[in-house]
Amino acid sequence: MDAQDLYRRQTAILTCIFLALAFLLWWATSWKVFFAGIFLGGAAGLYNVLYLIRKLRLIDEQAMSAASGKRRVNTGLANRFLMAAFPMLLAVRFPEWIDYRSVLLGLPVPYILLIAVGLRHTQRQFSREKR
Repeated sequence: MDAQDLYRRQTAILTCIFLALAFLLWWATSWKVFFAGIFLGGAAGLYNVLYLIRKLRLIDEQAMSAASGKRRVNTGLANRFLMAAFPMLLAVRFPEWIDYRSVLLGLPVPYILLIAVGLRHTQRQFSREKR
């Protein structure tokens, strides 16, 4: 398993645990509006992270094959921006169900978890090389 697969898998697992916790807190507390926004933002952030990893893999494969005749692969920046704007539009449209501030708190959670997974993986490799 290469590093991208490891990062993708561990980030998806940790984010799903975070989303499950947000769902349980939504179900168990009276702060339903807040936790609905956290869940929605986290789900959109997870989609964006997984989409970005997929696009980076395609770019990497294209660079390795050195296929100059093929169409250049982009990172899908506009798609990820629109996917981040979608939960915000839902929060503005339905403020009685979703809090826009909590959507903003939930959006970067998968990115933070991706960085944490990458740092942990780097630290483990560094400690293995040191032995």
